[in-house]
Amino acid sequence: MKLHRIRLENFRQFQGISEIEFAQDKQQNVTLIWGANGAGKTTLLNAFTWVLYGQFTKDFEKPKSLGNQDTWASLNPGERLRVSVELEFENAEQIFTATRTSIFRKADDGSSIVEEEGRPSLQYIDQSGRSEVSGNPDDHIRQILPERLHSFFFFNGERIEHLVQASAYEEIEDAIKTILGLKVVERAISHLPKAARRFEQELKAHGTDEQRDITRKLEDLDGQLGQAQSQRSESEKRATQWQDEIDAVDSKLRGTEEAREQQKRRDILIKQESDQLGSIEKINERIHRLIRERGYLAFGLKLFTQTRKQFVDKREKKELPAPVKRDFIEDLLEEGTCICGASLAEGTEGHRHIMTWKERAGLAEVEQRWGELYAYADSYTGQRLAMAGDLATLLDDRQSAVDQLRLLREQLSELSASLQGITRDNIDELESHRVAARRSKDDEIRQQGRLERSIENLRVRKQQLEADLKRAASVEAKAALAQRRLTVTREALNTLEKVYAIRTEQTRSDLDEKIKSIYQQISFKPYTPEVSPTFQLNLMHIATQEPVAKSTGENQILSLSFVGALASIARDRYEETKGAISAQTEVRGGIFPIVMDAAFGSLDLNYRREVALGLPGLAEQVVVIVSKSGGDGAYEHLKDRVGRSYVIQYLTPKSDTKPETISIEGREYPYVQPSDDGSEYALIAEVE
Repeated sequence: MKLHRIRLENFRQFQGISEIEFAQDKQQNVTLIWGANGAGKTTLLNAFTWVLYGQFTKDFEKPKSLGNQDTWASLNPGERLRVSVELEFENAEQIFTATRTSIFRKADDGSSIVEEEGRPSLQYIDQSGRSEVSGNPDDHIRQILPERLHSFFFFNGERIEHLVQASAYEEIEDAIKTILGLKVVERAISHLPKAARRFEQELKAHGTDEQRDITRKLEDLDGQLGQAQSQRSESEKRATQWQDEIDAVDSKLRGTEEAREQQKRRDILIKQESDQLGSIEKINERIHRLIRERGYLAFGLKLFTQTRKQFVDKREKKELPAPVKRDFIEDLLEEGTCICGASLAEGTEGHRHIMTWKERAGLAEVEQRWGELYAYADSYTGQRLAMAGDLATLLDDRQSAVDQLRLLREQLSELSASLQGITRDNIDELESHRVAARRSKDDEIRQQGRLERSIENLRVRKQQLEADLKRAASVEAKAALAQRRLTVTREALNTLEKVYAIRTEQTRSDLDEKIKSIYQQISFKPYTPEVSPTFQLNLMHIATQEPVAKSTGENQILSLSFVGALASIARDRYEETKGAISAQTEVRGGIFPIVMDAAFGSLDLNYRREVALGLPGLAEQVVVIVSKSGGDGAYEHLKDRVGRSYVIQYLTPKSDTKPETISIEGREYPYVQPSDDGSEYALIAEVE
């Protein structure tokens, strides 16, 4: 989706017709729009979301009042006000014009009668140059940019930091899976059990008693499994929310004079606790690896001892090495002559003697194997002692780490008790709330462990029952057909679940890599982002790999990095599937713009510089809507990438308002000024 132009007609502050053409050059891909607070910046952002989806951002007040109030006031009863937004854009080498229109008629009493409310239309010019009208404009637009994704590409920069909160993790995961087509797999996974239940009912109606019994058990297991998975998902969300509350309390305590030092001490102790937990985990991994690779040595002492003893016994009995080799005797028998010259012909005394020696002679291969066995037994005996020593060392190390962890937790408990004794600034209440939140989080983690074990057990039982059902013989033809269908459906479901799990993890890994790359280009701090298995956005210290307390600026950069990564993944997906013949247009990704109001929010100068430098690289086309004060410290780093620039000129009915201008590249442009006729409206002027 490449934006060409947007045209507003009597839309909120924008009286009459206002139009913006967007920068499309790859090197100067930024369209910069300046506007005072209240002039119509948020209105402009919502013009995009309204024309495409009929929706508004959460901070858009009075969404029912879309018409320009001064134009409405000038109408006579019976006259109509047309409110519309028209957006022209390009997608997949086709030019689209999306329009949404509302028409209001003024009643005799001055009230508004809605004649048309948000009627959408979509025209497009295909590759042959013919103009077409979409029969279902809303659905057509959703195929280009799914509705659930639009808030990631049209947003308010001051509010985008919500992406780092627990409530957004599901939203993030949903967005990624939508772009990569995993939502299609999700739907298939949710629909297949319904088909399986239908075939199960057929099998129960026509199958044998054994099949009916297995089918009933499978139905019950499916229900238990679905319930356990749902409970686990909800528990994970609650645990994340509790952690957010803990983080919020910690942040408040850092801001209080009475608790600041103790909270800093707690931060250190928590890091040390995390380090100890990491050490214990690594030691456990080493113990498991040692047992997995060398554990058999612990049970081989008797075997090793017996092998060595048997070898020594054979040496003492002169059986090893054998006095005469069997190959030597067989050669003499073949030649028929002894080394002394005597005949070894069959029946002679010499032949009888040599046959006696043959029975006592040893095979070279056997002697070699005995030698190898002795060497192995001797080596394994030494390795067993070394393994026992290594295991003892690891167990000692683990106990030391566990002891240290216990001491750290005792200190944390004492520190918490101390904070609960400080009544100033409600510190005691904050700490009590933190304790309760931590306890609730721990309860959820334990619950997740129980549910995980239950899910694994249910899956094992389900696999066993599916195998039993596959083996069960059908008598009736209808039962046989239902059994085949049920088997294929369940096999398809199992395969899709495996594919879904693999692709989800691959997606998370790709997202993690892209966010890291973008974040490092923008941020100057020694931090690195991380996408957790639950699609939680975390910020880690590069040196320690521990979570850091995020400021507002860091949250905004982290969220912007995600948006940039999402745009990159969508672009990659589009390139992968471009030209593919598929009805699943929703999974093809796309080249999407980023339209951002209040891009620099409450960032300080350092962060404004970094964000300004990083914004043009987030997407192939970027629209930045910003106030004069909001652009301070950012414009000079952004201007070389600006292809088009506009000013929203706000005209106020207050005649005593001092006119204000904005200076852009040495020229002054009207910014805020009193209107000539006492009305309130906004105009859009292009910067030359």
